[in-house]
Amino acid sequence: MTMSPVEMQRKVQQLDNDVYSIYEMLVSIQVTQQRHGNRIEELTGMVAAHDARFDAVDHRFDVLEGKVDTILDLLQGGRPSGH
Repeated sequence: MTMSPVEMQRKVQQLDNDVYSIYEMLVSIQVTQQRHGNRIEELTGMVAAHDARFDAVDHRFDVLEGKVDTILDLLQGGRPSGH
């Protein structure tokens, strides 16, 4: 089935419009991905900061645990075990 020149022109114009719409959607997707990427970078930085703080807290608890062990050793009549 062959198309008339008018039908052919209409089809070409529709395809051109479709291509333009696809490009608009791709731009929108790209903007959204960039926003998400920026947010992921921000959250990654926040997680790294929390990780560093947890490491510092772990260290402080280790020091306190050593002191408590020393106190318990002294209270139980022994000598400090060198924690």
